[in-house]
Amino acid sequence: MNAEPGQARLDHVILLAASLEQGLDWCHARLGVRPTSGGAHPLMGTHNRLLRIDAPAFPDAYFEIIAIQPGVAHRRPAGARRWFDLDDPGLHAQLATHGPQIAHWVVRVPNVQAAVAAWLALGIDCGPVIAASRQTPQGLLQWRMAVRDDGRRLFDGALPSLIEWGARHPVQDMPE
Repeated sequence: MNAEPGQARLDHVILLAASLEQGLDWCHARLGVRPTSGGAHPLMGTHNRLLRIDAPAFPDAYFEIIAIQPGVAHRRPAGARRWFDLDDPGLHAQLATHGPQIAHWVVRVPNVQAAVAAWLALGIDCGPVIAASRQTPQGLLQWRMAVRDDGRRLFDGALPSLIEWGARHPVQDMPE
């Protein structure tokens, strides 16, 4: 990536779930907590809950439980799919059979467009950079993120998605 060492860093780890309730139950059974921070992503027709997991080595990192929001279609252009393979029938079958799973991660970069260009030069197509947002009680969260039109995770989630946050980061409003 086109960044100085230390500028690209873990932003969040993603638990994919068939439903948000199943993801919350998974989190409670394994971690003893039910996250309450989070909300809806109108662009993707998904919703989430977040749990702060930052540490000195991973400042502002969090854990995200994400699922398709029932009855809500995504607002991406025709032919484009939701992020993180959430429109993939094979993933739906896997989540139905095996339950929620930690399946992806996201890295924060200072300039997502430059990072996407650097990866493209290596032959890795992260997809176009899209602008996304969601409303919170504390204000609007805005970010820019590379999302492939087919919604696929890079190398089945082995490579992270790239994100650049706007003025606010969700960890700012999460309890310790």
